[in-house]
Amino acid sequence: NQEALTQQGISSVDDLQGKVPSLNMTPFPTQNTSIRMFIRGVGAADIQVTQDPAVGLYIDQVYIGRATGLALEIADLAQIEVLRGPQGTLFGRNSIGGAINMTTIAPETGVLDFKQELGVGRRDLFRSKTSANIPITDDLALRAVYLHKEQDGYIDNYGPGRDFLDGKDEGGKLDFLWEPNDAWSLRYTFDYSRSEFVSPTFQAIKPGPASDLLEIPVSPGRLNGQATKDKMRPSDTSIDGHALTITREWDTVTLKSITAYREMDYWEFANLESGSPSDLLFLNGNGSIQLQGQRNHLDQDQLSQEFQLLGDFNDSLDYVVGLYYFHEEATKDNAQRSRVIVQQPDQINIFDIENDSWAVFAQTNWTPDVLDSRLTLTAGIRYTEDDREADAVYIFDPDPQSRSFTSDPDNDFDNTSYT
Repeated sequence: NQEALTQQGISSVDDLQGKVPSLNMTPFPTQNTSIRMFIRGVGAADIQVTQDPAVGLYIDQVYIGRATGLALEIADLAQIEVLRGPQGTLFGRNSIGGAINMTTIAPETGVLDFKQELGVGRRDLFRSKTSANIPITDDLALRAVYLHKEQDGYIDNYGPGRDFLDGKDEGGKLDFLWEPNDAWSLRYTFDYSRSEFVSPTFQAIKPGPASDLLEIPVSPGRLNGQATKDKMRPSDTSIDGHALTITREWDTVTLKSITAYREMDYWEFANLESGSPSDLLFLNGNGSIQLQGQRNHLDQDQLSQEFQLLGDFNDSLDYVVGLYYFHEEATKDNAQRSRVIVQQPDQINIFDIENDSWAVFAQTNWTPDVLDSRLTLTAGIRYTEDDREADAVYIFDPDPQSRSFTSDPDNDFDNTSYT
């Protein structure tokens, strides 16, 4: 809940590391905003635009399709729920590893509230969070939040550009809640996140056999600074999201509609020189490789619609029935310069994907009036259809005509699963 999140300093999903049994997460080496999540050992070690995360992440029950940007700080968290094991009969998208649902604080009608948080720390850390709950009318309220955070890295860059691991984040949320009567509720949320982060660079610690070719700085321990040949530039992530939730309540039944649209623009700059002062980076005595830098770009947008019918019978049987649709389009392109002693070409890869998924699901819990109501039986079922398209273009230079190629798989899938 919100009190536990505050006491433990949890403000983003990666802060859960070490706090939830069976949940493990690590940042991607060159993408601090991307998280590799595993529940009970099930997850994805690599981040590919052509594959979905094995652990589903939700913000206010809106599924987030890409792992990039998941580590950004959420401006206004109220609670976090972690579901271990395959999920598909309760809500949203199906996922094999589990699901994490992050809920933000909702506006309150008739309440005027203002809160300002300031924090400082090591490496010139500065954090500011401003939140306000503003009643507009008797049945309409607005909650506005703005977050700013910046911190210096801990490895100096003696070369051009910024220091390694420098970072700056900002985010905000405008959240409107309209409750015209006891039966109807309408909530519209706009959130945004902006992040700049200078990636780390590799360091040579206890290398292989000595060689005259070895030119990278070597140290028995971590270096406090390195000189990069290329100018260090930040990777930047921009995310915008819109969500509209409409709820209609009767005595024992609730109907909910969740409509969401999100878009992300991500530029990654990774410098893998390891501080080499020469044009060639020599990894060990067996060969040499030059990776002067790579610049990846990912542009993604997604649209989702979910209907949920929730209810109970006689306080012993509760249920959820849902209908779900998800559409996603994304483009990723990356360019990489690489040379080994034997000439290898520069390479540019371009991926375009388009995914559609729809599903119907249901789950029920029955608690019979025996054993002091300590026994619960659960059953669920889901039917899913997916249409997945991908276009890949591989361009090599030199000789792009003879070495370049394309691939355009298109597959349909359907599945019935139960719990």
